[in-house]
Amino acid sequence: MPLKSLLLTALLLAPAAAALEATVTTEPDSPEARTGTLTVTDAGQTLWTATTPGLRWARVGPLSPDGRTLALLGAFGYVQLWDVPTGQRRATLLAADRKSDKVSLAAFSPDGRTLVTHAYPYDLSVWDVATGKRLAQLAGSQTRRVFLPGLQVDFIPNSGLFSVAGGEAPAMVFSTRTGELRAKLPAPMQLYPGLGTFPRGSVAADLTDDGERIAVLYANGEIRLHDVPGGQVTRSGFWKTPGTSGATVRLDPSGEAVTVARGRESFRIPLH
Repeated sequence: MPLKSLLLTALLLAPAAAALEATVTTEPDSPEARTGTLTVTDAGQTLWTATTPGLRWARVGPLSPDGRTLALLGAFGYVQLWDVPTGQRRATLLAADRKSDKVSLAAFSPDGRTLVTHAYPYDLSVWDVATGKRLAQLAGSQTRRVFLPGLQVDFIPNSGLFSVAGGEAPAMVFSTRTGELRAKLPAPMQLYPGLGTFPRGSVAADLTDDGERIAVLYANGEIRLHDVPGGQVTRSGFWKTPGTSGATVRLDPSGEAVTVARGRESFRIPLH
């Protein structure tokens, strides 16, 4: 039986590499359906194929900035790292607990040395790409906090920091080198009649190049400009458009406004 493609084909773009196409295929009617074939092509020419267990329901993830490492996102709590020039699997990164399964996020740092992954619901980890070793299980993950799909990672090379926001979690800032928590930003509180007052989760964040300020969009539409690491709110605004899912936020260089984008729409929101 010919292989049937079950998964998406991804166009992989990296500054140091040509456009590559990667596809995962499996035989769904076979008793060995967990086995799949990864095929990487360039301009229609097959570079290599590799058949290996554990690819059922896997998704093609991002390519490292240097174009040498491909991340494959598994449905059972793992990420595979593949060497693009040789077609060899270099490492398998496993979630830290047995309940975290579907990988919803993999993001390379700009230098390609670090990878941040999220396996729903609990595991949020930072990895050394060269060794395949976990540098840290990020704050909140150890306490079995649920992170919903939709997390966004923003790396700031000059400061050696990155931020994580979204997934109904608080916005947080970490060290890229060690995964150490540098700041956890206080979220706005909202009253739910009959239930009590609870913090609203973050949707998106923008960390400044010096790592000293971060603009955070929250699920209630509030936008806060926080100092890092203290978390003090220095300015705020409000996005009145209903629904924040899928939105991004970018802080103006002046620090006096942000641009919120969702789909094809963008809105400039002043901060006071």
